[in-house]
Amino acid sequence: MISSNLVPAARQVFLLLSNNCTPRIMHLFNQISAAAAHLGDSFLLYHQTEAVLPAALNSNNSFSFCDNILTGLHYLPVSATLIPGNNHFPLLHFYRQHPGYDFYWFIEDDVRFNGPWENLFNYFTAQPGQPDFISSHVRRFDEEPNWYWWNTLQHVYTFIPLHLRIRSFNPIYRISNAALNCIHSILYADKWRGHHEVLLPTLLSLEGLHIADFGGVGQFVPEGCMNKFYVDDHCDVFGAINAGTMRYRPLIENLQHADKLYHPVKE
Repeated sequence: MISSNLVPAARQVFLLLSNNCTPRIMHLFNQISAAAAHLGDSFLLYHQTEAVLPAALNSNNSFSFCDNILTGLHYLPVSATLIPGNNHFPLLHFYRQHPGYDFYWFIEDDVRFNGPWENLFNYFTAQPGQPDFISSHVRRFDEEPNWYWWNTLQHVYTFIPLHLRIRSFNPIYRISNAALNCIHSILYADKWRGHHEVLLPTLLSLEGLHIADFGGVGQFVPEGCMNKFYVDDHCDVFGAINAGTMRYRPLIENLQHADKLYHPVKE
């Protein structure tokens, strides 16, 4: 098991996941970096699909990875590609090389915050009793039993009853060092596998770690945070999130609410 090597004052790192290096993506990265500068470091978590890295990247602002992490980390992926289901691999890859942060923010490049990013970062940094995992649309199996990915959470010898399983929607989340250490051990030594949106909240909850919701509605939303940082809505009959400001589809063109998270916002 990897040592946590915690550093003082809840040092954080902010990772923007992208396979592009366009001016718009770099603008978003610079916004996040500036907003988080007083809290820690920022890196473009860059999915390298070409032979040569873009000139805009350097070792000070980027951390690159290739598809070989799907086998090189010695975890069990749920598919042969990063998407669907394996988006936690790049974060764990970064964590294993940089285990000295207390909290790790993971942000996909089609997430936007309609306000100063520091409003979001500062709010959860200042809260007492810091959760180990904060994401959006956190639900138990009984609330959305027809969601497609429940049964991807698998182990050769162990079965987690469906009523103990929890899902989350993970275009953006914050996770603690202790939680990443736990997940690394479970995936590396115990060989669990699953879509990250059921694997992370379920296994962390069963290990006794604290999970929470950025806003929205439901039992995992902290007091005073109902629909605070995004507007949640009901899923369809199959558990797909197609409404609200944090959703799977359709694409979002207009950011109407201030200080709210939005996904997906595409170029």
